[in-house]
Amino acid sequence: MKRFILSLALAALPVAAGAHEMAKGPNGGPVIDSAGHHVEMVARGTELVLFVTGDGDAAHPSAGAKNARAIVQDGGKTATVQLQAADPNRLVGALPAPLGKGARVVVTATLADGHAVQARFVYDLSQKETIMKTSTVLAAVALAALPAVALAQATQGGHSGHGASAPASASPASKAYMAANDKMHGPMMEAAKEGDPDVAFVKGMIPHHQGAIEMAKVVLQYGKDEQTKKWANDVIREQQREIDEMQAWLKKRGN
Repeated sequence: MKRFILSLALAALPVAAGAHEMAKGPNGGPVIDSAGHHVEMVARGTELVLFVTGDGDAAHPSAGAKNARAIVQDGGKTATVQLQAADPNRLVGALPAPLGKGARVVVTATLADGHAVQARFVYDLSQKETIMKTSTVLAAVALAALPAVALAQATQGGHSGHGASAPASASPASKAYMAANDKMHGPMMEAAKEGDPDVAFVKGMIPHHQGAIEMAKVVLQYGKDEQTKKWANDVIREQQREIDEMQAWLKKRGN
């Protein structure tokens, strides 16, 4: 059963990849070409981030950018968001509220090299929703499997299979995958004991996501395929963002 949960976590990589393939930029957002530069927009909650790149997708320094702002039209309301330069190639601003589907964002800025860039975006939730739903469904399935794991362990007389070391013949990558799986197993089991189903879900998701991050780091270390490494970086970025959001949610509830 533990191997089944590991398979679920590994299965998240290709499914999440299918979601990210819809994105045009390396950070999962749409990209607009302007004044010889590429501008990618990523909205995370109330944070709006613009990534500026040049030839060959090389990061273009955002330091020294002037008059950087975004005009946002969303839900019949218009707001101006001031953008601040952030290393290495970001322009960052605070939205009054998370963007809704179909929101229009017009970004203007004069870069330090004198180029005036303008990029127009129409926000589409489909990619973000696909990624979030993939992560949530996989975690929910893994959590649902935990009672069966506990029952099997009780029937077999304790945690005989939990924390078992990898076979000596296993490759370094296999050992690292198994270690990541074993590390998240205990906290997920503890989360399943929570009386509050919402808290149980969130507490179970956090180690699940951390396990996915650890597995992604394994493929970055041992993998050879550039596409799988891209997926791994995507998983690390998205899972860490969700972990931060969930930890903040638990803190507000006093957990």
